Amino acid sequence: MHISELRLNEITFTHEDDSTKELTTFAVERIAEYIKSNSGLQKYRIPVDLVHAEFIARNRGIEKHRLVRLLALDASEVNPIIVLAMPDGTHLIVDGNHRYLRAALREEPYVIANILERAEWEPFVVEGVPAELALFSLIGHSGIE
Repeated sequence: MHISELRLNEITFTHEDDSTKELTTFAVERIAEYIKSNSGLQKYRIPVDLVHAEFIARNRGIEKHRLVRLLALDASEVNPIIVLAMPDGTHLIVDGNHRYLRAALREEPYVIANILERAEWEPFVVEGVPAELALFSLIGHSGIE
């Protein structure tokens, strides 16, 4: 999809590949809509890894006020995270970093996730994003109160 197809203030997630430094922007709000409209998609229990939780805390723009609010919730009240299976065999959380960190801090053994394969998430890659805009979004602050 092209950036011109995004709605004003639509939620996206930009990922920087560690090895190539290539920036990829995903239309996360559209991915969530896709998941909602395909209610038969399987949900998975993803083990919570403390090393990955530390990475999230350092690198994913965690906002304290959002994390505090999530910490007060029971696991059953938390929406599944959205994970993309990447071509190199890794998995990328594009929605739910705060929820993953919440699970780690509460010492929960797993988090519920929707995992999408490349054929499912590829239509939601946003093309035409100016580099400076993509870099700005790497800061990771949502503006959500």
